[in-house]
Amino acid sequence: MASKTSLIEGDVSTVLRQFAIPMGFGLICMILVNVIDTYWVSKLGTQELAAMSLSFPVIGFVTSISFGLMIGATTALSRTIGAGDKDAVKKMTTHAMILGLIVVALVTGLGLGLQRAVFGLLGATDEIMPLVIEYMNVWFMGSILLIVPLIGNGALRASGDSKTPMFMMIAAAIVNAVLDPLFIFGGFGLEPMGIKGAAYATLVARFVGMCIIFGTLLFRDKLIDLAVPKIQEMKASWGSILSVGIPAIISNVMGPLATALLTSMVAVYGAEAIAAYGIGARIDALLLIIPGALTGALSPFIGQNFGAQLKGRVSEGIKLSLNFVIVYGIAALVILLVGADFIAGQFTDDPKVADALSTYLMVVPIGYAASSTVRVATSAFNAVDHAFRSTLLSLLQSLFIAVPSAWLGSQFLGLQGVFLGLVVAAFISSLLGIRWLGELINPAMEIRPDASSPLCKDSSRKLLKDEQLAAMFDTMLVDVMQFGDITMQKVRNDAVGFFMGERELAHIHSYGRIDIPLPYEVGQNLIRLNVVEPHPNHDYGWYIHQMGTEKELQQGIWLLYLAHSLVQIRTRGADHPVTESELEKLCVSDECRISIVASTERWGMPLEKAS
Repeated sequence: MASKTSLIEGDVSTVLRQFAIPMGFGLICMILVNVIDTYWVSKLGTQELAAMSLSFPVIGFVTSISFGLMIGATTALSRTIGAGDKDAVKKMTTHAMILGLIVVALVTGLGLGLQRAVFGLLGATDEIMPLVIEYMNVWFMGSILLIVPLIGNGALRASGDSKTPMFMMIAAAIVNAVLDPLFIFGGFGLEPMGIKGAAYATLVARFVGMCIIFGTLLFRDKLIDLAVPKIQEMKASWGSILSVGIPAIISNVMGPLATALLTSMVAVYGAEAIAAYGIGARIDALLLIIPGALTGALSPFIGQNFGAQLKGRVSEGIKLSLNFVIVYGIAALVILLVGADFIAGQFTDDPKVADALSTYLMVVPIGYAASSTVRVATSAFNAVDHAFRSTLLSLLQSLFIAVPSAWLGSQFLGLQGVFLGLVVAAFISSLLGIRWLGELINPAMEIRPDASSPLCKDSSRKLLKDEQLAAMFDTMLVDVMQFGDITMQKVRNDAVGFFMGERELAHIHSYGRIDIPLPYEVGQNLIRLNVVEPHPNHDYGWYIHQMGTEKELQQGIWLLYLAHSLVQIRTRGADHPVTESELEKLCVSDECRISIVASTERWGMPLEKAS
């Protein structure tokens, strides 16, 4: 069995490194598949190379959908794993694979039906169009071998296994490298297939990878549930996956859409410029594997630690990642500035293609550090369910800023100006992303009470809307203030917050709803007992309880006692005599006791506030 890296314990830099290195090797192999394809197809001629370059936006579109689903599955699963719900992990993995199969059917049908019109819009000439269609017919028929394994990879990474995906990608790359020249040029009894031979080689390589991933999930990790799924459970899983997956798909799809628009701009400068742009994009992907592997590792790392409510580890992981990708981006830029001409000469003998490629390699890498910080930000936001910010950053970088900037640059500087537009977009998006990351980098800043404006009983009471709620608050206050070390502060515009030092225990809104942060397993137990409900806006940490009856009032008092005790248990330790007394009052079973003690041991960082 492959070893799995624990993401919620141990030195943060070591955990990220151990998780990112196998992922980096896997990504190298994935990109090498594309680079090897490009190299061998380039031997067929400029027309074939241009045809493959024209396929990139469409392939990128489908790949973006696949990666969006993988991101959604990884995020949802990693938070569930971090929270300790094993049964939910198995069901969600199975439901994710079913979702992938449905998407495959849609993508294949639409792709085969619309490809001629799409490539016509991208600028395919009468000479190039048959070559593109020949290649893409095979590629679309094998799309199942791309989408399903990627979702499986996401499930394995969410569980802390980055080595199996690495082995899968290495195996696929080896198969592809061996078959490419054989299928393209013929040999050992095989007839030459030309450009479609590259597509067949990729198809076979991906089939090998799918067998590895699916076999691992089914037989080793037993994460595939062979029972007939329940519709409601599957809908719930899809909701969790797609809440991140759809924004990730949108932001990922904007990249190929932007690439399509940029390709049409580049096409004005001829087939040589298109070929150079396609090669440059592949070289970018290869050189950015290392920061890509780090940000790929960051998402499940943040997901598990966010699910386990370890906000300090989340903050440290983001800081380390930002520092690394900035240094790496600057180093890569220096290397390319020196070696651009040499690298260009390795990919083509056509002097016009080489000149355009050299220009690309001396301009676009200026934005490597900035674009990598955007990847850190989008990975972090997806992991904590702030998918809107992730989507907006991606849209700004890939489309809303990049395309206008590239067009404007082309008006003044020609092809070089197109490339400079990409750099401008990377820097602007990076500045916004770093600003937004402040909330995650400094998690305690948002939850400090305002010590200059403490609330007394009378001022707190005035925040409640009616006399019945105010009377309930009076009753509650008599019990709650006896817990000890409790202060009240106004939070938001209409709520009374109860604090122990800087730790918020709960707050009561003016309409009588209690919002309370609890360890995941404790919260889920209380949901099953109908004491609390999931918070409508914040998963994995916050729960709500509506007061209205005498029974609900007593439950609310008990919840505040529970929150107070959890902090005290964390402070004193489980073996303290007072802790023993509190646990007797709180727990009705040994299982309950074990759950509370285990959760408080990791429940050390303050939680961000709910709204």
